[in-house]
Amino acid sequence: GYPIEMQIYLPPCYADYAERDRESYPVLYLLHGLEMNEKTWNEIGAGETADSLINNGGIPPLIIVMPRERRDARFGDALVNDILPYIDSHYPTLADRDHRALGGMSRGAGWALRVGLQNPGLFGALGLHSPGIFYADETEVSGWLNKLPPDLTPRFYIDIGKNDSLFVSADWLDRALTRRDIAHDYHLNPGSHTRAYWTEHLPDYLRWYTANW
Repeated sequence: GYPIEMQIYLPPCYADYAERDRESYPVLYLLHGLEMNEKTWNEIGAGETADSLINNGGIPPLIIVMPRERRDARFGDALVNDILPYIDSHYPTLADRDHRALGGMSRGAGWALRVGLQNPGLFGALGLHSPGIFYADETEVSGWLNKLPPDLTPRFYIDIGKNDSLFVSADWLDRALTRRDIAHDYHLNPGSHTRAYWTEHLPDYLRWYTANW
């Protein structure tokens, strides 16, 4: 019922191809945190970091989609039913779960966890950066994890600063995955719940998301 604002990152090589010859790209969806917007990931350096890593051969070219979330409970449905089909129909994407990842910071990580576990056939990797798990999802996450088909279990990356007030969420999720023998990366780093923390770790995030691409 309203427009969804997005910022879309295109790799440096994107403009070098004629439309008919353009290669297809994997897609990373990045969600922002509370009191932030679709500009936040670029403001902390996502585009510049991706450019540098691609130009230096550190990661493969990719498209990054950064939509705005208006604290609307329908956002998960909008992401799956509106945003994904729009991106796949308007850009040359590799439109399968093995070439599609979802991640977020803070509240955005809560959305990434919810949407990713509810739609395991859509995303092959979930990145949860300083995650804030929604209160309503506390009991749901265990059920979603228990229902994950072995062949559709995503790669998981969790990280948080040692001084982050949301440490309990990340630690709980680490233990929940460990109890189920679900492989995942868990990083407890110096720092807190700040833009400086996420900026510092952007290269690590992008290398992890693109490791299998």
